[in-house]
Parts: sequence; C-alpha cells; structure tokens
Amino acid sequence: MEVVVGAGVVASAVVTVGALALRGARFRIRMVAMLALGFLVNFFARGNITGLLETLEQQLDLSISELGALPCVAELAGALMLPFWGWLSDRQLKRLPAIFALSFVFAGLCTGLTGLTWNFVTVLIARCLSGVFLLSVYTLASTFLMHLFAPEARGRLFGAMALCTAVGSFAGAICGALAADWWRWLFGSVGVVLAVYGAAFVATTRDFTPRVYQSGGTHLAFWGTAVRKPTFVVLSVTSALSNLPLLALSFLLLWFRYVGFSEAQSNSIFAFAAVGLCIGSVVGGVVSDRAYRVTKKPTARIAVSQVAILLTLTVTLCLLFFVPRDASSFWWFCACIFALGFFVIWSYTGCDLVLIADIIPRDKLAGGIALSQLIQGSIASFGSLFVGFVAQSAFGYVARTEPIDQMPEALRQANLSALTRALALVLCSTWGVLVVLYCVVYFTYWRDRAYAESERTTADEPVDQFLAPLSSAAEPMGSDGMETQRL
Repeated sequence: MEVVVGAGVVASAVVTVGALALRGARFRIRMVAMLALGFLVNFFARGNITGLLETLEQQLDLSISELGALPCVAELAGALMLPFWGWLSDRQLKRLPAIFALSFVFAGLCTGLTGLTWNFVTVLIARCLSGVFLLSVYTLASTFLMHLFAPEARGRLFGAMALCTAVGSFAGAICGALAADWWRWLFGSVGVVLAVYGAAFVATTRDFTPRVYQSGGTHLAFWGTAVRKPTFVVLSVTSALSNLPLLALSFLLLWFRYVGFSEAQSNSIFAFAAVGLCIGSVVGGVVSDRAYRVTKKPTARIAVSQVAILLTLTVTLCLLFFVPRDASSFWWFCACIFALGFFVIWSYTGCDLVLIADIIPRDKLAGGIALSQLIQGSIASFGSLFVGFVAQSAFGYVARTEPIDQMPEALRQANLSALTRALALVLCSTWGVLVVLYCVVYFTYWRDRAYAESERTTADEPVDQFLAPLSSAAEPMGSDGMETQRL
C-alpha cells in the first residue's frame, strides 16, 4: 500500500514540476509537451484495468464475459458523450484549455471511486463514469493539434500522441498487475494524479489564443451532412476497426499466462508490445507524412496503412499458431509481439483522422472529430467483450477462481485453446475487413474533399478581432507569436 500511495505522490509531484518548467517555453513546445503528458496520464489510468483482469476475476468472482465488459462500458459510455465534448469545444473554443482540464479533474474523481467498488455492478458503473471523461482526451487534444498545425505535419504529431498512449497503456497494465491486492489504492492514487494534471494544464496554457471561424448551420445539421459523406463514414469505421484489435489485445497478457509463462515473463513479453507501439507510432506517422510529401497525394496514406495491416495480420497468425509454446520460444514471442505493436498502430496515427480533417469545416472541427470518434468508439468498445464472449460461448472457455498455474492441466489447455481461437477470429476478421474498406476511400476521398473545399471558400471566414485564417503565412496561436505552418 505504501508503495502504491508513494508512487501516486511522486507522479503528482512530477506532473506539477514538469508543468512549471514548461511555463517559460515557446507556446508550440509547451502545448505539445502538455498534451503528450496528458495522453500518458490518461491512458495509464485506462490501462490499469487490463493488468487487473486476473485479480478482479478472483477477488470479485467475475466471469470472462464480465471482465470483457469492463473496458467495453468505459469505451462505449465515453464514445456516446463525444458529440457533447465536440459541440462544447466548438462553441467555447477560447475556453478549450479549461474544458480539457476539467475533464481530467472529473476523470480523476470517477477513477478514485473505482477503488471503492465491491461487485460487478459497482465496478461497471464506476468504469462507465470514468469513461465519460477519460475518452474526451482524444477529441479535445485533436482539436488543439488540428488548429495549431498544418496537414503535412499532423501524422508525426498524432504519432507522438500515440507513443504516449502506448507507454501509458502498457505501464498502466503492468502496474495494475503488480498492484494486485492493492488495486483499490492504485485507483485512488491514479485519480489524484489525473486531477493534479488537470490543474497543471490550465495553469500552463492560459495564453491559448485560438483562431475562431463562423459559418452557417448548426452542429446537428453538420452531423447530418457528415454522415452522408462516404469518406467520413468509411474512415470513421476504419478508425474503429483499427482500435477494436487494440482493446481485444488486452487479453494477450492473460493469454501468455495460459501459455505457461510466469507473471514476470508475461509482463516482460507484453512490454515488447509497448516498445513496438511506441516506435511504430512515430515511424508510422513519419512514413505516412513522407508518402504524402513525395506523392503529393493524401491517399498515399491509405496505401501505407494497408501494407502495415497485412504485415500485422501475418505476425499475429505466427504469434498465435506457429511459435512453439515452451520456454525456449520466449524471445520468439517477444519478437512477434514487438512486430505486432510496431505495425498495428500505423493506420491510426497516419491516416484516418488526418484525412477526416480535410473534409470538415473549420468551425465544426471538434464536432466532426467527436462524431468520427463516436462511431469509432461505439464499435471499438466491443473489442474486449467480443473476445470474452466468443471465447466463452463459442469455444468453451471456463471461468475459474484459482491462479492459472494451479489449474488442472486439461482445463488450462482447453482455456488456452478457446482464448487463442477467439483472439484469432476477432483480430483476423477485423483486419481483413479493414483492408477492403480502405479501398473504398481511394474512390470517394477526392469528391468529398472537393465538396469540403467549396464549403470553406464560402463559410470558413474568420470572425473579426481574431487571428488570421489557415492560409496565412504566419499564424500566431500563442502569446509568443509562433508560426504554425512549420514544425
């Protein structure tokens, strides 16, 4: 307990000191650094539940379907609230730092409440409330980045945010596994860190001076128009299908335990996925940006994503079916899961949201991102639930309360087989559909972009007394007058 609480205190102090140290930096550096720190803290809080699946299964007597429901409800509840965050951000763009900070404060409160739960229903409610605020981070942070930086730089920026996402998620999962019996104190400590970050963010970015646009029509009318654009719908769905496997992969830590590795070995293998995701996040964004600059065609990002998906699919099949399941294959498992993490993130960081931003009016930017992520989150939230449900209902997974290494060998092998086939079915079918859907965008993107450009020439006029439109040579966004056309 003392270690968990002490770590929370140290993390809070680090966040505070880091924010204070950034106050003198240029606005662009300060904003990106604080957003990166926010992703790290946010996804650490979201990743804790992954590492606690085995502990919660034993202490709260939960079935595998109920375990799969815990990440699902958080993602789904947060996704359903995204249109509200988008509408609020567009309407109150000047107050975006305060909105972003308050979402973290309330997320901290709800995360702390998770530590007070005692059965499946109470955990479900607490995770649902946490998700409402935790999932706002991507919509709100994406709004900052889209207003601050030009299209040719966005892939690497989203890659940097995805790097922090990967580090936070896997660190949270590993800390959850290590906390074990002290999981209640872990949620309380993480809740405090989230609240401290919220206060630090609003204090650090108070000089945010946004470019404000004004055009006709309400958000409801815009959303109605957006869902009739094939590119918007397809890219929202592909973004969801890119994320669904990431949630489904939350069961890989449990899968390694069934393979026969110890808890320490499983965490070590899982850490390679974190390293792969971290490196792949940045590399995927850079490669996507490079492909765009070389070809001068935004659709080059799609080709890069399709190649990465096919490579991910190949590596996953090797991991689940072809690597021998014994101690001598430890490094093969590490290599496979590193490669899986390296390639799986490319389409998400370098393609989907970057292209969606090209067909959204400036004054509805946050609302468009929110709607896309509503579609994304509503589908992706079922990733872990699908795996749990398919493993239990279709392949005969049997819930247990004793530790895996104390299970009868026949039951362990049966559960391993069920979990393997469930993961293969969900992951491979998802990536197969994803490759096909991306082909549609080659034919729809240019028409939808041309329509969006015609909307912008008549509607996206900056309001008086605010900063210059996006096409200006110099675009100051903070008190230091920095230019945002260049990184």
